[in-house]
Amino acid sequence: MTNRLKVGLDICQERNDVCIQHPDGEILVAHRPFPNNWPGYQELRQFLLATLEIHSCQGIDLAGEATGPFWFHTFRLLAQDPLLADRDLHLYLFNPKLVHGFRQALPPEDKDDIKDPQLIANYLRFSHPQHPWHYQSKYLALQRLTRHHCHLAHTLAREKTYFLSLLYLKASEYGHLKPFSDLLGKTSTTILQNYATIGELAAIPLDELTELLDRLGKRRFPDPADNARKLLQVARDSYPMPAELLVPINFALHQLLEEIVCLEKLLAASRQNLAAALQDFPTAQALQAWNGLGPVCTGGIIAEIQDPQRFVEGLKYDRKSKTMRPKTVWDGQAALAKFAGLWWPQKQSGNLAAEERHLCTQGNVYLRYYLIEAANSLRRHTAEYAAYYERKYAESRKHHHWRALVLTARKLIRPIFMLLMKPVADWY
Repeated sequence: MTNRLKVGLDICQERNDVCIQHPDGEILVAHRPFPNNWPGYQELRQFLLATLEIHSCQGIDLAGEATGPFWFHTFRLLAQDPLLADRDLHLYLFNPKLVHGFRQALPPEDKDDIKDPQLIANYLRFSHPQHPWHYQSKYLALQRLTRHHCHLAHTLAREKTYFLSLLYLKASEYGHLKPFSDLLGKTSTTILQNYATIGELAAIPLDELTELLDRLGKRRFPDPADNARKLLQVARDSYPMPAELLVPINFALHQLLEEIVCLEKLLAASRQNLAAALQDFPTAQALQAWNGLGPVCTGGIIAEIQDPQRFVEGLKYDRKSKTMRPKTVWDGQAALAKFAGLWWPQKQSGNLAAEERHLCTQGNVYLRYYLIEAANSLRRHTAEYAAYYERKYAESRKHHHWRALVLTARKLIRPIFMLLMKPVADWY
């Protein structure tokens, strides 16, 4: 057994709690807290170096949990520290769900700042992780941009959903009859802002309302009279709004519209920033060559996958030869699917195997989001993926769209992985 210190690091905003074990499990330091700041890091580094010298070990294996952003500065500094690099430091960043599952398999213990780093050190010792964490400065800026864009997109979707729920109180038939193809379009929102109640529209003659909508729509409606008729039907069929709700509902709707416009501008600026950042990534050209893959999905996929070579490192058990063998490119794309949470784990015991295999949603949520968004875009622009989506849609017994979309995203992983694995010179 290699004589390497096993260090468990429990990270929170205020401090880093440390436990150090010998490779055989002997606890050398049960608990030592360090402030989670720059002076605290310097103390932690000196403590690790001193402990390494005292016990004459060959290296350090240090593990922590990816809890929000609090791990980032400590791991970045540890990865870039030349003194620790000379002492063969290996860093491991665990999914908190894995450590939680390990805790469930052990006898009940107190969960506190003393026990948590010991648990992480034990999990490091027993799990034998093959892939150390590396600081990828090349992808850091791109990842911050793509994750921020994802946050803005989800915020915009949430605010639009909330707006439509309040709109039901003002005009209950608006979302059902849909007088405009885009309920949040310029003409639709102008009508909603200019009329306190939807019932006021019922008093407007059809010809006048048609001319009003045609003017607001800049003469682009194919049949503005049809829009006017639907709008009048909304005014007639909707529930009358109570007088006491008139002011607060209109106030909330106006503010939400302002917020939605602001978020759309922020998303447009974020999209431009992403497109500029992708100029430094030759792999982006290969992905954006597909009709339907723009800078947002391309940037999100590259930022989360980073170096694809890491998915083919190490050994894999071969069921046919019953031996350990080096991983192949096919194994790499399967590992990438697991990393994204786009795989269906098998449940088998003895001669029994589960008939239904459920999607494992653990994994990188950002990569899964961008892969599914990319699949949704490709099936609208590319004949091959459109046909595959339609076939899976027809085969599904329930949740047709979601199942077909996830399967399309899983299919997309294979060519993406191969493109990212190819040398840059092969693309031209």
